[in-house]
Amino acid sequence: YNKVIGFDHFYLYDNSGAMDLDTSLKPIADLFPGEVTYVPWPSRICNNRPNNVDSPGERSSQYAAEASCRLRFGPHVKWIGQFDIDEYLVPMGEHSTMTTLLQKLDKEDTRIISFGSWRAWPRRAYIGEIEPIRDFDTCWSNESCFKLEIPLNTTMLQAYNCDRQPPGKKTEVMPAEKQVYRADYVTHHFVHYSAVTALSEYNKTE
Repeated sequence: YNKVIGFDHFYLYDNSGAMDLDTSLKPIADLFPGEVTYVPWPSRICNNRPNNVDSPGERSSQYAAEASCRLRFGPHVKWIGQFDIDEYLVPMGEHSTMTTLLQKLDKEDTRIISFGSWRAWPRRAYIGEIEPIRDFDTCWSNESCFKLEIPLNTTMLQAYNCDRQPPGKKTEVMPAEKQVYRADYVTHHFVHYSAVTALSEYNKTE
């Protein structure tokens, strides 16, 4: 999908091997020589637990991987962005690819672009059999929960194509937007924000 919309190279930071070598994404990366740079990332500390439980959310593995990618590969690219494997950018309006959008931004001297985000809902027809789980440590609640599984013969885009809002510009978005930015302009990026840029490094007189 990302190749179709115009991205020409991918830096794959894979921490799945930190848990189990059998789950490594390297065999998949090897299918795309010259297009995917594979980086084994052994750090295990990356969870998303709420703050009211033991071992609250701490994504230091993700944060460090993002910083590593920008520092190591930023000098070799013009535009860069960091996305999870289940996140998809959708060019809109007159743009059907990221290529034409970024060319337009270059002409405007725009160096950072933020994308609004919204979680897509899975379609019930593509969800595996639901078995209730009643365990506080698993559900983080006294209410029952379940493990959502997508059948192996169903793609992520096929299953998660149920939006709360119709296609087009969203009337509301989640606060955690994602960015694509000029690598020579943003000197420190933190997940959703360009924390330090070439401009912010200037003092008042400059």
